[in-house]
Amino acid sequence: MSPVKRVPLIAESLSHIEFPIKWVHFGDGEEMHRVLEIVDTLPSNVKVELAGGRSNEDILNYYRNNKVDAFIHLSSSEGFGMAIVEAFSFGIPGILYPGGAVKDD
Repeated sequence: MSPVKRVPLIAESLSHIEFPIKWVHFGDGEEMHRVLEIVDTLPSNVKVELAGGRSNEDILNYYRNNKVDAFIHLSSSEGFGMAIVEAFSFGIPGILYPGGAVKDD
């Protein structure tokens, strides 16, 4: 959860959802404290699982064995990375921030 990944924006966006939803996040880092603060304010229809750092094999097994509706990637500069490609390989649609995938010249 480095600032470039903009994970707090995902957490903040969940406060606007009125139907039942579960967000599972793999990874941790310096923005974890901010995400935890936001998660504590979310409405009861939002369930959150902060799964922490996991091996790539663990994440792929999660995709293989669980229903995942979307992969959210809001990085401001990382571009179109391997994590989203792996999600796509399991038929998981992606929600991406175009600023991270498109370079302005």
